[in-house]
Amino acid sequence: MIDNTDFQRAVDLIDKSGIVLLTTHTRPDGDACGCIVAMAELLSALGKEVAPLLLSPVPDWYAFLFAEHPPILGEDVTIDQFLQGKFAQPDLIMILDTNSESQLPKFEQYLKQNDTPVLVIDHHGTSDGLAWIAMELVEGDWSLRGSQRMVFRYRPS
Repeated sequence: MIDNTDFQRAVDLIDKSGIVLLTTHTRPDGDACGCIVAMAELLSALGKEVAPLLLSPVPDWYAFLFAEHPPILGEDVTIDQFLQGKFAQPDLIMILDTNSESQLPKFEQYLKQNDTPVLVIDHHGTSDGLAWIAMELVEGDWSLRGSQRMVFRYRPS
């Protein structure tokens, strides 16, 4: 279960941020795509600048979710541009629907070289401890069945 302290810390990070980089695991599925779109809309409504960055292309059957084609690391943004901060200079990184380095190819290099706060929203049982704050589903909490529901239920007010 996500405790109120972690939730409040997450809200505080979001409140203090101006530019938020959003990403998810490689080979994004419906949960990952839905999370990116929902969180981008929530953050934009809060007046945040949102920079989505995908690690691989969106499958055709999920493309309709996106009003604009999100940039893809290695295609639209080179690894060097990204690592040098030429894509975005966020003050918060949000990783949605994963907390596993193995699902973030090349992106984990970026995480290791900077000290930008990281907030993870994930519902899987695995965790590599990537985040300053991780809002994760604990096994048995069936009131939340996916990261999309977590984004909705724990959205900032």
